[in-house]
Amino acid sequence: MILGLVAVGALRPDAALHAPPEPGGRLRRLPSPGELARDEAVAWQATEAELYGRAQRVAFKACVARWRRGTGERRLRVVAMRCARGSVPVRVFFATDPGWDARAVLEGYADGRWSIEPCFRDGKQLLGLDEPSARAEAAVARRGGRRKARAGRAAERGADQERGREHAARAARRDRGGGGERRTRRSSWTSSIPAVQA
Repeated sequence: MILGLVAVGALRPDAALHAPPEPGGRLRRLPSPGELARDEAVAWQATEAELYGRAQRVAFKACVARWRRGTGERRLRVVAMRCARGSVPVRVFFATDPGWDARAVLEGYADGRWSIEPCFRDGKQLLGLDEPSARAEAAVARRGGRRKARAGRAAERGADQERGREHAARAARRDRGGGGERRTRRSSWTSSIPAVQA
């Protein structure tokens, strides 16, 4: 733990977990969180937790383990939570402080996760982070923005056509003697200035 900072996150049910090292011992593989959830010998425990603004009763299984691929040699509190609804039967979470209980891990994840969702929404709506900045047309096509690219090209063609029509209309007015209005205004303005005699 660095300066009291505890990271909380989600973990795959098939993550390879290992037991904390024993002095002079070899690495001992533990059941994955999914295997732990299916293990009949380990009983489900229950706790009351406030998740996403609602108090809920959740069933869980927990252990202290190392997830070498994700956090190296650090010991973690791993919590497998049974989901009553949805297509995923078990969700797995971890905290980098093995002293945390299951309730703290679940509430820490729910609180942190919700605060990041408005951040994603604001980034997309206000900063345009959902629109990649690509300069070449091929890069836009690779990024899946084909519709946006086509719409942009159509808008450019429409703007070019509109500019062309405006230019043609100005030229026609000039040819017909239109635009004399400007000359009349200019001449009336200059005639109001008294002539300077040398």
